Amino acid sequence: GTTRSYTVAVTRAASSDAQLAALSVSEGSLSPAFDPAQSSYTVSVGNDVDAITLTPTASDADAAVTVAGNAVASGSASAPLALPVGTTR
Repeated sequence: GTTRSYTVAVTRAASSDAQLAALSVSEGSLSPAFDPAQSSYTVSVGNDVDAITLTPTASDADAAVTVAGNAVASGSASAPLALPVGTTR
């Protein structure tokens, strides 16, 4: 007999739940306090703090999470984010 191969492309849909279940910072505290519906926070730290890490936890365990453009495992700390004096976004 004849053998024939087929190629199948499968596209998995992105998560429909882009909210975080939790977000914490290594220094200072979030203001306002974490709320899954809130998407903007401020953190004030002392002049001696030159970097912080963020620990985001996704609501959907299969969702991809990034911090400053870098992938972070849900529930794990990001790479240190440098903080020059002044406001950092």
